[in-house]
Amino acid sequence: MIKPIITNEFMQFYNCQMEEKQAIEYGYKLLSSLDKIADKIKLEVGEEGLELLTSYHSTRWALLRYLSYLEQSNHMLTVLDAEIFATYLFTNLRDFEQLIDEEFSEYGF
Repeated sequence: MIKPIITNEFMQFYNCQMEEKQAIEYGYKLLSSLDKIADKIKLEVGEEGLELLTSYHSTRWALLRYLSYLEQSNHMLTVLDAEIFATYLFTNLRDFEQLIDEEFSEYGF
């Protein structure tokens, strides 16, 4: 079993219950962690397999868009955009975590 991705800390991030600076730091820490997991999976199934199994690139993109909203670096993003990105991120990470537990747990995630 992997270290859980959907944690209480993630839920605080998802529900905007963190201070802005803390949320941004957490988001980048999460991004780094996801990149490391994706690299391990990619070694086993390749780039195409990674995307087919996990929708990794779109999940990563949603996290980056959510972070750009939090950082206020993209003034075109609205609260509704942020909610959509966060919901997409939550759903994909939940599925990502389940897939890793079921299919890749022997690889030491």
